[in-house]
Formats: sequence, C-alpha cells, structure tokens
Amino acid sequence: MDVDGIAYGNGFQVDLPSLSAGRWWWQVKVTDGTESHMPETGELLVESNLFDESGSYDGRSEARIALDNINAVLANKATQDQQSYTIKGRTLQRYTVADLLKLRTFFVARVRKERGDSGFRKIGVRF
Repeated sequence: MDVDGIAYGNGFQVDLPSLSAGRWWWQVKVTDGTESHMPETGELLVESNLFDESGSYDGRSEARIALDNINAVLANKATQDQQSYTIKGRTLQRYTVADLLKLRTFFVARVRKERGDSGFRKIGVRF
C-alpha cells in the first residue's frame, strides 16, 4: 500500500488505513519529482483489539504455536508407523522423532526467551 505524507514540523505525518493485527514493514521514500531515496525503514507491530475480536483470537506467539504443534505431533507419533507415503504421485514425508526433538528444543528456548525465562533456577546455599 502507498500512503502519502505531509510535512509536519521536522518530519512528516501520515494517516494509515485500518491495519489487521500482525507485523507490518514500512519504508519511507522521499522524492522531489526527479530524485528519490529511502532514508528510513522499519517494522510496525499491530496488536489485536480484544474488544473487537469475535472469539477467535489466539494470543500465543508464533514460537508458542509452533511448540504446541510439535508437542501434539510428538504425542501422536506413537500411532503413526510410516515415515513417508505416496498417494497419486504426491509424497508426504514425516519428521523423524529426532528431528522433532531438535525443533522442540529450539522452540522451547524461543518461548522461554519471549517470557524472559532463562531456564535456570536460582538455588540458595548457606555455608
């Protein structure tokens, strides 16, 4: 989407349309009609308005959703004994348990980082 800005003090003011929740990336493009350059870029995080949600809001982070999905696959892994199969020329290959455990370790660390939890516990000792 393109949004025009107007001079405002030492900068510019823009009016944005309503944006859906999620991450949005932006770039500022300045032009005088003959030359243009992009002096700035950035990221905008739009959070959901819980009062406007219709009950389908999932407040989990992407890392938490991935971790929950990996845990669900691991829980069901015992009932699935085929590593891969082909139907009408299309092949589906499953992750191995070892691969899932590696992914789980990665996402556990990301979720802990998001929560500010290092994973280490403080143990008090007196001598």
